[in-house]
Amino acid sequence: VLYPHGGPETQSRPAYDHVLSHLQALVHRGIAVVVPNIHGSTGYGRSWQGAIYRDWGGVDLDDLRALATWMAAEPGFARDRLAVYGGSYGGFAALTCVTRLPELWRCAVDLFGVSNLVTMIEHAAPSWRRFLARWIGELPRDREALAARSPVTYLDAVRCPLLVIQGGNDPRVPKEESDQVVGRLRALGRRVDEVVFPDEGHGFTKRANADAAYTKIVEWLAAELLAP
Repeated sequence: VLYPHGGPETQSRPAYDHVLSHLQALVHRGIAVVVPNIHGSTGYGRSWQGAIYRDWGGVDLDDLRALATWMAAEPGFARDRLAVYGGSYGGFAALTCVTRLPELWRCAVDLFGVSNLVTMIEHAAPSWRRFLARWIGELPRDREALAARSPVTYLDAVRCPLLVIQGGNDPRVPKEESDQVVGRLRALGRRVDEVVFPDEGHGFTKRANADAAYTKIVEWLAAELLAP
């Protein structure tokens, strides 16, 4: 399982994180987890961190392609059992993988990820727009480029089953972002499982919801990757 972190300006580190303890549950099932710090991550200098500014679906796609190519060639991995999973920006990365590199994946999990860079900007809360202008781009100037970088543009290419999990009251990545993915894939007759938590926003504030979501992710990935 390839797990690109959210942010994108944060960093995955080899330390205990109770939120990410479900990744350890995957390892206990015998599933390897690859946790990279691709362009946009902190801790590697300003040029590395800032390379993703207004380049979502560009420099990060190159990194994701390199990682997937390495995973497919790694002797200890099953080439036909690769998955990608991420939340928030990591959800965008996961959707980018299955739409732009569709031949590589057995399955994927999108946890409240951005699917459409145009609607993400159009429907952002006023307090969030200045950050999106810095990170993603501006409308109407960048509309064509943003559409070309959006996973939703390439959903017809998706080959693998997808699990989508979303908070019903998400102020950062509105539920519409997941709705576009689920609606289009179901219209195409593709297999997509959806779980919506009506009383959650961007992430989980209630322990019961968090437990339910992460248990679902672990069980779903295990069923898809370990099936005969």
